[in-house]
Amino acid sequence: MAQETGTDHPPRDFGRWRDLVWPIVLALVATFAVVDDLILSGPMAWHLRQPAVLQGGLEAILFGVVAMGCAWRGSRTAWFVLIVAACFYLRRHHVDLPLICALLTAETLVSLGLVMIRDNRIGDHGWRLAKALCAGACLWWLLMLAIHGFRLGSPDNLLLVFALVAAGSFAWRRQSVLLMPGLRTFAALAPLQRAVVALIGVYLLVQLARSNAVIGYDTLWYLARGQSVLAPNGSLFEPLGLVSAVHYAPKLFEAWLLPWEAAHDLSFQFAQSLVFVCAAGFLAADLFARAGMPKGWRPVAVLALLSLPAIGATALQLKNDVVAWYLVLLGLVAALRWLESGRFGDLCWVIGASLLACSAKLTVLPMIAAIILVMLIVACFRGKTWLFNVTRETGDGWFLGFSIVICFAMLFRTWWLCGLPTIGPEPLVAIWRFLGFELTPPAGSLKWLWPQDWSDAPWLLPEALFRPDDLPKIRIAWTGHVWLLCGMLALFWRRLPPVVATPAVSQSGWLLWPLAFLGLVLLMAWRYETRGADGNYYLIPVTAAVVLGLSAATRVCVTRAQKLGLSSLLMMGIGLQVTLTFLSAGWSPLGPGRSILTSAGRLSTPPSVCGRNANRCNWMKSMRCCPACPRPPELWWWGRVRLRTCCRPGWRRLRTLRSRGRSTLPTARDSTNSCG
Repeated sequence: MAQETGTDHPPRDFGRWRDLVWPIVLALVATFAVVDDLILSGPMAWHLRQPAVLQGGLEAILFGVVAMGCAWRGSRTAWFVLIVAACFYLRRHHVDLPLICALLTAETLVSLGLVMIRDNRIGDHGWRLAKALCAGACLWWLLMLAIHGFRLGSPDNLLLVFALVAAGSFAWRRQSVLLMPGLRTFAALAPLQRAVVALIGVYLLVQLARSNAVIGYDTLWYLARGQSVLAPNGSLFEPLGLVSAVHYAPKLFEAWLLPWEAAHDLSFQFAQSLVFVCAAGFLAADLFARAGMPKGWRPVAVLALLSLPAIGATALQLKNDVVAWYLVLLGLVAALRWLESGRFGDLCWVIGASLLACSAKLTVLPMIAAIILVMLIVACFRGKTWLFNVTRETGDGWFLGFSIVICFAMLFRTWWLCGLPTIGPEPLVAIWRFLGFELTPPAGSLKWLWPQDWSDAPWLLPEALFRPDDLPKIRIAWTGHVWLLCGMLALFWRRLPPVVATPAVSQSGWLLWPLAFLGLVLLMAWRYETRGADGNYYLIPVTAAVVLGLSAATRVCVTRAQKLGLSSLLMMGIGLQVTLTFLSAGWSPLGPGRSILTSAGRLSTPPSVCGRNANRCNWMKSMRCCPACPRPPELWWWGRVRLRTCCRPGWRRLRTLRSRGRSTLPTARDSTNSCG
């Protein structure tokens, strides 16, 4: 045998370079396609040139870098710097008090929910906290409906009642059930996981700060004007003579936001929306775990999901899709738990969460039907003995009963006001008409669906993934493509030995795959009023696709090159999603940072805020008020005027700047409001 010479070298492993380069090239091509379509030559090129985006983006990046560095280090000095930076950022944008109110709301509801579900353990288990939040919200919704029944549901009264409930809850428990256990768990994480979780927190805080400058059309129309178009006289069951069908849709989330109109600040209402976004993040982490994702990847996966413009922009516009998304995810996790154990209590949570989700948004009906259909098929194969082999707990039955009452109240409201139990969708309206119900004037109907033009249908999915500018409303609430890229990586790395799937992984696929496929059906099977419909219609299918795609990629990602490649792909995807979320979400002209809506639901337009010399104020070209304006410089979204006012006490600015002119937005009492 010939001896090996010292000059011989082992062959290079070109596979590891391929595993590293392929994800980066894939991400670069996909990212450039969307950036070119929306930013370089698309409608967001104007936004990218605005000082609000440039200065605000630099500030957000600096805040994120400081937060990640402090969380990575984890020392006492680092924690102190992180707290100071967060407090300064919140005070600078006047959103510290809304955040405190949101935390108090979450603490109160979780505390009430733990009492109802008979769970007195203190911890941060995601499923238990999300379930307790839903139970507490159910109790609060029941109390609000009772107050509205007595025509006492004004924002001031509701906020006073909630303050009394919160005070009683804290006096009875005398300890934190959410914030302090969560902080202890956060401090115990690994450095990299702490940094990613801190980045999630920074993203949510930046969204909260943007609520002072961003406002959507539907927000001004009806979502944030409950005091004028929902319950102007203290009852949401009162006929107001409105025409548009949106006023007769389920109003579960609008009723939730109504007490916070007493603060006369949209940031308080958006902070309430963030509560449900965070709860949905806990449920998404549970779904990633059940899909077999390694623990180290879960914080990044949650960030990739929450940073989707379809979620961030929808939450920023106070859409009720966010609450429905959280409730469907709660029912989905409960359904997976039911598939594992057959516990009847989990079935109660599936039904109850589904009823509440339909009471928030009717567009989730197809997703709920798909979940229940899969559960029925599994139950038929497993038999009755497995279905009732475990007894239920008392709290599960109470939650189901309360959910039925709330759903019936929403149906009764719609029937009482317009003559139909639901104003849509069209298949349900056809059923109600067949049963003898009739639409009573002045309520109008809304046609949502038309037969599809099948010559156009094949282009919808590629455009939704890589050319969203061709879909008018998906360009704002983009559904992302990171799930597709991760799925392609999983197929590319299929040569590795297959990972043995646990029963939880297989059972999660039973529900996630139908939901993901249902999104494709909803996109291509019908033609909507707007081509491709709204991006918020696809929150549930996109969530299922993200869970499947990212879990599949991380399960087969074993080598160092693969981990670096997948990390690079996720970083580019998350960066693109965060950028589009920061640019989109219904930009409005610059206005006062603390006053968007008055108590009468009127828009405080800049000329009316200035009062005199309004013609000299060009609010679109300058962030400064005119020299003759009697008011001091207000704290704006981004700009030089902030440097002079960011350190001044802001607690006295909680009251809105009243409009001195007549609003262009009609109220519920206006006789000219013929279009709803």
